[in-house]
Amino acid sequence: MRAPGAALDSLDPAQKPQHAASTTLAWQPGGCARLAATLRYAERQYEDDLNVDSLPDALTRDAFACAPLGRGVAIIGRVENMFDTRVYTRCVSTPVLSDDLGTPRTFWTGVAFYLGQSE
Repeated sequence: MRAPGAALDSLDPAQKPQHAASTTLAWQPGGCARLAATLRYAERQYEDDLNVDSLPDALTRDAFACAPLGRGVAIIGRVENMFDTRVYTRCVSTPVLSDDLGTPRTFWTGVAFYLGQSE
């Protein structure tokens, strides 16, 4: 932050980690069949503009699978935050500690229809 003369001068922006990364490894043997795994990381970041309160770093893992059922129909499954990592989205040290958490482990299922495919 550049704000000469202000309390914010030379501080980090709120909720903006200096380093974050994600990577996905996927395998698709053919048609709509697919397996994938994703890692996401965000390092510690400040909750507020004055860099007083901070959010801890977080590493989450996700997985995805798509399996053909035949004739252009597939079943899809996905799990986000597979190991139920605590991801803090707000952490304020007031007289009453106030924390918010991101989405816990979540499962998704669905059916996909692929027009023009015979699998």
